[in-house]
Amino acid sequence: MDKINKAEDKIIFVVVHPYALRDHKRFGAAYLMEQGYNVEIWRIMDSKSVSMDFSAGMYEGKGYRELSQNEYINELKSTRDKAFFIFQGKPDPIYPAAKMGCRYVIMNGMCAVPVPDPEDRSVLNIPAEGGIESRLQRLCSSGITGYIKSYIHSRLTRKKRENLTEKTPPALVVSSTHCAAKQYLTDKELSGNVLYTHALDYDRFIEANRADSDRTARHIVYCDGQMFVKGYDAVILGIEGDAYKRAKEYYSQLEKLFERLEEHYGLPVVIAGSPHLKYDGDSFCGRKLYFNQTCELTRNAALFIVTTTTAMNFPALYDVPVLKIANSSLKTTPLGKYADTYAYIKDEADQIFGCGFLDLDDEDAMSHPWEYVKPMDRKKRDKFIEEYLIDNDTEDKTVMECVEAYLCGRA
Repeated sequence: MDKINKAEDKIIFVVVHPYALRDHKRFGAAYLMEQGYNVEIWRIMDSKSVSMDFSAGMYEGKGYRELSQNEYINELKSTRDKAFFIFQGKPDPIYPAAKMGCRYVIMNGMCAVPVPDPEDRSVLNIPAEGGIESRLQRLCSSGITGYIKSYIHSRLTRKKRENLTEKTPPALVVSSTHCAAKQYLTDKELSGNVLYTHALDYDRFIEANRADSDRTARHIVYCDGQMFVKGYDAVILGIEGDAYKRAKEYYSQLEKLFERLEEHYGLPVVIAGSPHLKYDGDSFCGRKLYFNQTCELTRNAALFIVTTTTAMNFPALYDVPVLKIANSSLKTTPLGKYADTYAYIKDEADQIFGCGFLDLDDEDAMSHPWEYVKPMDRKKRDKFIEEYLIDNDTEDKTVMECVEAYLCGRA
């Protein structure tokens, strides 16, 4: 494949989702800018684009641009031979870039666990075009005939896209592990240039340990996973279900849980806030709320409490006991069904780590919640790290450091 020319080539990150400050660092654009590369971030906007007030803030700095579909196509024509395009996963804008013969890189399979491809939501029991609410709205507005035509068109379009990437494979595919790659990529893509590194959260693990290796337990971490505040993931998936109607009850249950755990462990509960949420008021009764510090908080934690989040990588890496919590809302609503697609949060909560599970609706269990905390199963934890987090000897390099070395011909 062509190697990058630092003096002449641009590196363009193409995104469809709101681009947060966290994403700028996490995806590697900030690092490449620091190394002196000419980097731009193009967010492609259409009628379905979602605008969110991210709690961690949006990136609107150097190189950031918002383009319509038509503007994007025109820009591709003028930059086709002057840039490397980097895509997170396989969003719609990848197909025009492939069709025009652009040099493009797929950063794929970077999640913690095998969550389903957003383009194939049948595994989630969610229609390909969104949740049951949006499906019913389209059915009412266009009638059954119009809805069927729309459904068939979406399936045909997806098939055309699959055929296109078969004919014009990416210049490079970057995957966390071999196991993850097989779940996201076609055989054709895997037969080309593939760089196996590690999950993006392992970057945070590397950087956090470079800064401070102290493992003294100072707190209990609750990782807030957008379950009862309307967050970005719920909006784009169309799964804003009945769970939100019980938000007040949920936070009341959390307060009881936190008080009992704090008394038992003699440690405060701190909140790892979702970077995709803007929190209103004080949902956590004065407890400290942190953003973009989940890795550091987990390093110094005695316990990790969670509903569902890909940040489960961090307790796995630091071998911190996990307490999975849920209530009836999370078991019976579309939101809860989506959450249950993560392998590690089935009701028995014993799929990967052997972690404990606590039903917040169980008053007896809530009287002694510490008894539901279990240390990680060593064999399951090691297998998880091997299959989904680290594929080769990249302990001292971040994903983008590995990608840069490859594109420059040093790998």
